Amino acid sequence: MKVKYYRHLSEKAWEVMLSALAVAIDRAGSKSNLARKIGIEKNLPTVWSQRIRVVTFEQAIAIEFAYNVSKKSLRPDIDWDYVDLPLEKLPQKMLTALGEFPQRVVET
Repeated sequence: MKVKYYRHLSEKAWEVMLSALAVAIDRAGSKSNLARKIGIEKNLPTVWSQRIRVVTFEQAIAIEFAYNVSKKSLRPDIDWDYVDLPLEKLPQKMLTALGEFPQRVVET
């Protein structure tokens, strides 16, 4: 079975995203820990790593909050200065998984 890859990102953007994702997975301890912490399906980090799908807008925000990995690195194709979503507006499942909202300084 052939897998249809998500091609709207440039090769450079994929490299940046996968590098940031690797940092997040390392900080989480495993792909399943990352998925659990941000309230997503446990197979999604593997799907991202295989370039089948990209990290969504909301997922990038949740990963930034949970693991201090820049959302700009997770989705370099998004103009984050123009578009952003307050943490409180994330889907309820993600908010429940994330818990409290301490202030964070994000590395860029």
